[in-house]
Amino acid sequence: MQSQDDRVHRPRTRRRLEIKVLEACRQLASEGGYQAVQMREVAKLAGVSLHTVYRYFPSKDDLVGATIEAQVIDLEKRINQNSPIQSSVSGRIGAVFLGGFHALMNDRGFAHASMHSYHVPKPFEEINERPPAEGEAEYNELTITDVAKRVTWGEDHETTEDQRMALRAMESVFNSCIIDWLNANITAEYVVQQLTFAAEKLFSEYTFPNEKDVAPKRQTDANRKYDNPANALAEVLSYAPQEVRQELARLLTAPEHQ
Repeated sequence: MQSQDDRVHRPRTRRRLEIKVLEACRQLASEGGYQAVQMREVAKLAGVSLHTVYRYFPSKDDLVGATIEAQVIDLEKRINQNSPIQSSVSGRIGAVFLGGFHALMNDRGFAHASMHSYHVPKPFEEINERPPAEGEAEYNELTITDVAKRVTWGEDHETTEDQRMALRAMESVFNSCIIDWLNANITAEYVVQQLTFAAEKLFSEYTFPNEKDVAPKRQTDANRKYDNPANALAEVLSYAPQEVRQELARLLTAPEHQ
């Protein structure tokens, strides 16, 4: 018969093994992007058997997805360490996505693995065999969109259909910007401008749940306010964490802005 100590010990052991595998995946991705994450190499670096890796993560994309989720959890912890200072929903949403970009900006290899895992089409034969999705696909992993929603409106907030659509649109802008940045099509400065602009345009109508008017509220000066993108950039950057502002300031003063 299994003792209580054994039952407690096994979950802890499993969690330690999972962490070692996730750390190995992150290291390999950082060094060589998506292609560098090979299950056999992950097992070797983590010091576990290949069978153990597959027991926890049935596929490479499952492993990369779990590693992404671990980084998103860390991002949320860092954001929650400080009380939100943003005075608007758009500012708070923008700060979350800017924080996500800052994390990926410091690790291009992992950024490559993250984008490749979710945003490269599956083989055509596999797509052709699947029925078209009805409505919005559901993800089991925690995403940056989930973090933005919780940081902005709180854990218990029930998002409206419009808010969900706006969050997904913001996530699409984020992913598109990261891919273009990885491909050297745009600079880090332009990514910041795009994320700032998108956050303001998508979320300027919304308020915090503790405000008197919880329904979407239109700001009549939104278009006038952002005729100059530099003003939008300056405002949202003022809401970003200090480490984000410092890193972006360093990048924007560099000769090539990359």
